Amino acid sequence: MKNEYNFIFTPFISESAREELQEVFYFNANQERYRSKIINAITLYGKPIIVIENHLITIQLNKPNLLQQTLFIFDKENANRLIGVLIYVKEINIINIVHLSFYNQDKYLKNQESFSIFNLTIKKFAIMLKNFKDIQYIKFQYNSMIISLDNVNTLL
Repeated sequence: MKNEYNFIFTPFISESAREELQEVFYFNANQERYRSKIINAITLYGKPIIVIENHLITIQLNKPNLLQQTLFIFDKENANRLIGVLIYVKEINIINIVHLSFYNQDKYLKNQESFSIFNLTIKKFAIMLKNFKDIQYIKFQYNSMIISLDNVNTLL
C-alpha cells in the first residue's frame, strides 16, 4: 500500500460483485479460526444476509430493530477491488464491530509505515466515527475489547 488510506468505505456494492463478496465474507479461510466467536455474534445479532435492491448489494443482519450498517472496503489503487467487509451495530454510545472480514490475500498487506490493513481500516473507521457526537467507543465483538475513539491511534 502506498498511502496510509488508499481504500474507501461504501454501504453498497454492485450486484456484479456478488461472487467477490461471497469469497471475502462467506468463504473466508479465517472462519474456522473464529468459528465460536462468529456463532456467538450470529446468536446475538442475527445471521448476515445478502440483500439486493436496484442492482446494489448490502448485507443485513436478520435480527429486527438493530441500528446496523455494512461497509464494504475497496482498494482505490487496485481498480477499486473489494478487500473487506465491516458490519457494525450502534449501541448507545458504542459502535460494536460485529463482523470484520478481509480478502485472504489482503490481510497481510501493509503500507509504508507497516500498518496492517486491519489497523488502517480501524483507524479510518474511527476517524469517520468522530463526526458523530454521540459515539465515544468502538467495541470488537470477537474479543469484547472496547476502546475510546480518542485512544484508537495509541492502541493500533
